[in-house]
Amino acid sequence: RKSVVDEFMVPLMVQTRQCPHCSRQGSMYFEAIVQMKTGRKEIHAFFEERVQERTNKGMCISKKMPVKESVHYYLTGQRHLRGIMQQLVDRFGGEIVVSKKLFSEDHLSSRNVYRVTVLYRPPEFQKGSVILYNNRAMRVAGLGKTALLEDLETGATKKIAHYMNHSMNHMDLPLTALPVFPSTITKVRPHPEVLHPETYQSVRAGNASLPGDLRPGQTVDVVMWEEKVFIVQD
Repeated sequence: RKSVVDEFMVPLMVQTRQCPHCSRQGSMYFEAIVQMKTGRKEIHAFFEERVQERTNKGMCISKKMPVKESVHYYLTGQRHLRGIMQQLVDRFGGEIVVSKKLFSEDHLSSRNVYRVTVLYRPPEFQKGSVILYNNRAMRVAGLGKTALLEDLETGATKKIAHYMNHSMNHMDLPLTALPVFPSTITKVRPHPEVLHPETYQSVRAGNASLPGDLRPGQTVDVVMWEEKVFIVQD
C-alpha cells in the first residue's frame, strides 16, 4: 500500500476581540473623575499604583489632566474607588468630597448609571510635621481620619477630628507646618542644647523628652516658637 498525503491551503479569518474592561483602556470612556488638589508626587504615585493594581478588575486611568493647582484623573471604573480613597486618607490624611451625576441607564438592568466625581485635598502638613494648635507647638504623631498631636513642651497627646477645618492660633488660617531649620547639638548634659538658628547661641531644647543617644556635634532639625527651640524627631 502506498500512503497518499495531500496538502491543502485553508483560508482562515482571525478576529481579535477584547473584553469590555480591556477595550476601555486608552479610550476616552470614564466612570469617575478624581480631582487631586495637591502637587505632592508621593501622593500621586500612591494613587496611581493603587489603581494599577486593579487594572484586571475593570479600573484604569484613561486620562490624566493637570488643571490649575490640581490633577484630574479619569477612571474607567468606580467599583473599587472608595477603598482606594480610604487608603489615601489613612496614609496621608486629608478630606474627601464625593458627588455623582446621572450619566445613562443600563439597558440590561434598567438601573441608572452615575458618573462620580471625587475631590481629595490633603492637609498642609504631614506625619512628623510640627504645627501650631491652640498656640502650642505640636508634633503630628499620627494622621488619618483623625490627627494625633503631641505637645513638644509637655509631652501630652491629643486627638482631633475634622482637623482640615481647624484654624491655627484661632486665626483664620489653616493648620500648617512650622518651618524647619538645620541646627547642631552643642551639649547633652545636664540638658540637651542646640545652636539657635538665628542668634547662633547655645540654647536649651524645649522638648519634654528626647532620645538618650544624642551627641554633641550631631546635626538635627529644629523649629522655633515663642522664643523656644524644639528638636524635631522622626
